[in-house]
Amino acid sequence: MSIVVGKEPYDWRHVAQISADGDEIPKAQAKRNARLIAAAPDLLEALRAVVRVADRKTAEFDLARAAIAKALGEEA
Repeated sequence: MSIVVGKEPYDWRHVAQISADGDEIPKAQAKRNARLIAAAPDLLEALRAVVRVADRKTAEFDLARAAIAKALGEEA
């Protein structure tokens, strides 16, 4: 599967195309994937806001910080 994005790898607001490269992906799954990709910028900003206002030294917040780093292409 290929995803065409904006100029920067973390600039998810510019998702332009989703296509299957030789793999058969059921339409329902492709639609779910597209909705998740479209929501990704909002999900990332919401998670960053939660960590910003309520950061704690817990396993859950470690997971949140790791997910943010992954979305931004950074080391956790």
